[in-house]
Amino acid sequence: MPVIVKHGGKRYNLDLDVNSNGETFKYQVFSVTGVEPDRQKIIVKGGQLKDDAEMSKLGIKPNHAFMVMGTPSGDAHAIEKPKEQVKFLEDMTDAEIAKSEGAIPAGLQNLGNTCYMNSTLQALRAIPELHQELVKYKTRSV
Repeated sequence: MPVIVKHGGKRYNLDLDVNSNGETFKYQVFSVTGVEPDRQKIIVKGGQLKDDAEMSKLGIKPNHAFMVMGTPSGDAHAIEKPKEQVKFLEDMTDAEIAKSEGAIPAGLQNLGNTCYMNSTLQALRAIPELHQELVKYKTRSV
């Protein structure tokens, strides 16, 4: 739902997710105003917006204007936007997942109950002594 945020004499247009909570909305406000969520006062009907407030229960209508008070801390350790766009595992190809930092062996595709066998193999793989012995193992031809 489109809403308006007023801060410091400026107006910002945001899309409000009515199924979210106050904390999520504060992070949206932070993205446009630069005011950290813990330094924000957002005025809504009945007082100040709380982090655990359910936005769906506030009776907000499209183009509702929120008044935001607060100033950015200017702290060097303040929350910053990531320098690289975040990419989730679900959006990556198999090759990208394999290259990703801290990638672990993929295991087996789950074809029903193979998840039990997959978890067993992964647990066995984590035992260093077993791994070392399997690396040393040589097959004998018959």
